[in-house]
Amino acid sequence: AGHDSSSPRRGPLFSLPVTVCRPHANLAAPHAPCHVAFERVAFSPGHIERRFVVPPRGATWATLTLRARGAPRSREPAGSVVYMYSLTQLLPQKHIGQSSETRRVTMGVPDEAQGA
Repeated sequence: AGHDSSSPRRGPLFSLPVTVCRPHANLAAPHAPCHVAFERVAFSPGHIERRFVVPPRGATWATLTLRARGAPRSREPAGSVVYMYSLTQLLPQKHIGQSSETRRVTMGVPDEAQGA
């Protein structure tokens, strides 16, 4: 919090929230695997799921693979579901807009009745 030193009784002039993100996987740890998988993550409309991963030291790219398995079909005629993902790499001296990407992915969900 910022205070006015000439008038401390006024209380804080402003405060800065602090957010701590604890990683779900630390791939930079000694003997860590070079991949991570998050299985059986359930989604619903408007649901936001955040996962934080520390990449291996020296990594310059990542591959994201999404699979829809056994989820109920949407009510859309085509039976497809739209997911959005956002990836951010924190880089020193770079604005977050220069090191992040947000995309939409449309996926057809297998019909359980067909045994897929």
